[in-house]
Amino acid sequence: MAGVFLLGRTIFEKSTAQAAALCFTRQPCLPLRRRAGCRIADLSRPRQRSQSERTRRSRLYRYGFCRHRPPPRFRSKTTRLFYLGTLSYSYDVETVCKGVRKLLDDGENVELHIMGGGPDLEKLKQYENRAIKFYGYLPYSEMMSIAKGCDIAVNAIHSHAMQSVTNKLSDYMALQKPILNSQTNAEVLSLLNLLPHENYRSGDVDSFVQAAKDILKRKNDPVQSDEIVRRFRRDISYRKIVNLIERLANE
Repeated sequence: MAGVFLLGRTIFEKSTAQAAALCFTRQPCLPLRRRAGCRIADLSRPRQRSQSERTRRSRLYRYGFCRHRPPPRFRSKTTRLFYLGTLSYSYDVETVCKGVRKLLDDGENVELHIMGGGPDLEKLKQYENRAIKFYGYLPYSEMMSIAKGCDIAVNAIHSHAMQSVTNKLSDYMALQKPILNSQTNAEVLSLLNLLPHENYRSGDVDSFVQAAKDILKRKNDPVQSDEIVRRFRRDISYRKIVNLIERLANE
């Protein structure tokens, strides 16, 4: 019998051996809590929430893509990079911070907006300046609103990390922003072909800088919007999970 997993917001069907192997990775395998249309806990967010925030998040998630606030009106014509999520040893955000500093030294008009927290937050704050901004944890709708007003997402994951399609990457895909990527997972590399992206080597500042300069030239390349919606809308993907579970249960 196969194992069924929801990684990020994409469905995977694995053999029993593959499923068992996935359980030992650091990427959490999120169980299906209810039938289609359910809400799934986001383990990277703070646990304590007010009733009003829980109600707001429920409405945001109900139809798949979130209904965000309007994006903020940034004043300058700066190109804004952004990172969402955990700041820990699996995520190579330090290389991104160093790379943005080097881009500034090279005369590029860029900023980096980092939303999230974790054990590496205080260490990374040494790079904070007028162009590198740390927000900490934010309500989901506010975080996605800021991201919507930015230009390029950064999927900064070390090559040794075992993550596959994360919640972070799923949010990036839903926003349909160009992506700077250091993840080497084959499934991720395939998904990135749906939109403009550039790959760089994790831990290599010069590689990041070159990839950033390349993506700046092609950030307006076409996006396969229909295919992204088909793969990442929750009401569609959850229905597929339920159908898959029911089919496997009857085998």
